[in-house]
Amino acid sequence: MAMRYPRDLDRFRTFYSIASETGRTLVISPKTAHLLSTLHCDTSLSLPDPLHDPLIKIYNRQLLREDSWMQPFLSSSVTSDYVRSHQKSLLLELDFYYLSELIDIRPSSGACIHSMSEPFEEDPLSTVSDVVLDNWMTRFSMSRHQLHASGHAPRSEIFRMISEINAKRVFPVHTLHPEMFKGAERVEKGKRIEL
Repeated sequence: MAMRYPRDLDRFRTFYSIASETGRTLVISPKTAHLLSTLHCDTSLSLPDPLHDPLIKIYNRQLLREDSWMQPFLSSSVTSDYVRSHQKSLLLELDFYYLSELIDIRPSSGACIHSMSEPFEEDPLSTVSDVVLDNWMTRFSMSRHQLHASGHAPRSEIFRMISEINAKRVFPVHTLHPEMFKGAERVEKGKRIEL
């Protein structure tokens, strides 16, 4: 099983490649299928067409009511019965809200590649989500592997880089604490900065 942020298409490509290289079929949610179908026409993105790609199957979650946008993706979808009986040949890529599907899938063993940021102390919801995910993994005897390469550099690396390049001016823009950058110039929305 693999999990990623729903709109992280680079991570999707990674999981798609893993499925291809290991001879597995990638099972995705209708939401992911919808996103891929919408963006498939942009050839610069190099995304597969989920309705015609032999490496992709779309998971049909049993719902009391299905939204109309889902219809094209459910006509040839797979159910928990299919996933349960083909576990060894699939890479199941579903998000947090599909965890209850594990009850019907009944994984025999396996691992969850959790390719999302680790929870931040300031974000109690992500910490709760982590605990919930761990509980599901324990319940089904699945190992969890946290694999994520953040685009955020640690504070020490940022300060070292500023020092190494001997920056004449520093403009912190993606931080909650610009005051940590001694001598930095404050950036304000709409304010022009001459370089």
